[in-house]
Amino acid sequence: MWHRRGLVLLLYVFGLVLAVLVGGAVSRLLSVEIGPTGFSGRLTERFDIVLWADFWDGIAAGLAAVARQAVIAGVIMMIWKVASSVGLIHALQGDARLSFWEGVSRFTLRGISLGLLYLLPLLVLLTLVVIAGEAAASDMGEVGAFWTRFVVMPLAVILLAATVDLFHDYARMHLVLRQAKIRRAWLEGIKWPFRHFRSVFLYKIWFWISAALWIAVLLVGFYMPDQTLGAVMAAFVIQQALIIARSGVYVSWIGAEVAFFERYAQPAPEVEAAVMEAIVSADGIPMAAAGGSAPEVS
Repeated sequence: MWHRRGLVLLLYVFGLVLAVLVGGAVSRLLSVEIGPTGFSGRLTERFDIVLWADFWDGIAAGLAAVARQAVIAGVIMMIWKVASSVGLIHALQGDARLSFWEGVSRFTLRGISLGLLYLLPLLVLLTLVVIAGEAAASDMGEVGAFWTRFVVMPLAVILLAATVDLFHDYARMHLVLRQAKIRRAWLEGIKWPFRHFRSVFLYKIWFWISAALWIAVLLVGFYMPDQTLGAVMAAFVIQQALIIARSGVYVSWIGAEVAFFERYAQPAPEVEAAVMEAIVSADGIPMAAAGGSAPEVS
C-alpha cells in the first residue's frame, strides 16, 4: 500500500466524488425546503419529528429525484468496485509495478460476470435467512424475537456475506492471475479456502481492521460534542482521514491476498502434461477405453 499510495488516493477521490454528488443533492433539497421556514436552526440542534412531518409532503417529490440519483450512483459504485478490485489484483501482483488501468480494461467485463455468479446466489441465501429468522421470531416471545431479529439475523447475514466475499476474492485471483474462465474461476474461488484454510484467517484480520475503521467513522458523527459549525467541520475532517485509511486498508487487503495466492504457484504446463500422460498410460490402458480420448503426446 505504501508503495502504491496513488491507488489509495484514487479510491478515496472516486468515492468522495459520488458522495458529493448525492450528498450535495440532498443538501440543496433541504436548504430550499427548510431554509426559508426558519426551522433550520432548530433542526441542527436536535431532531424534531413534528417539524419533519410538517414539510414532508413538500419534499416528497424532491426526495424521489434524489433517490433516483442515489440509485444511479450506487450502480456506478458497484461497477467501480469490480473494476478497482481486478485492477488492484493486476497491479499488485509480482513486484507490484504493473498498471492498474490495464487490469481495469482487461478484466472489468469478465469481473462483472463473475460477480453476478456470486451475487445472485447470495441474494437467494440472504432471503432464506431473513425468512427463516422471521418465522422463528414469530413463534417466540418479545425477548426471543428481539434477539433473533437484532442479533442472530444480522450476525448470520454478516457471516454469510463475508463467506461469499472470501470466495469472490480468490475467484478474482484465478480470473486475473491465472487467466481462468469465468465458471472455472467461480468454482476455484469456492474451493480455495477449503484447500488453504489460512486464507480464512488472513481475511479475518483485514475484515476486522476495516470494520473497526468503518465503525469509527460512524461514531465520530454520532458522538460530536455539539452541532456548531466548528464541531461539524472537525468531525468531517476526522471522518475523511478515517475513510482514507479505509482505502489504504483495502489496497493492503487485496495486496496481502495476492501475496498469499502467489505462494501457491500454478503447476507448469509440462508438469500437468506429464501427470496426464502418466494417468492415461497407467497399466497400459488408454483413456479411450474408459470412454475418453487420449491426448496426443509429442
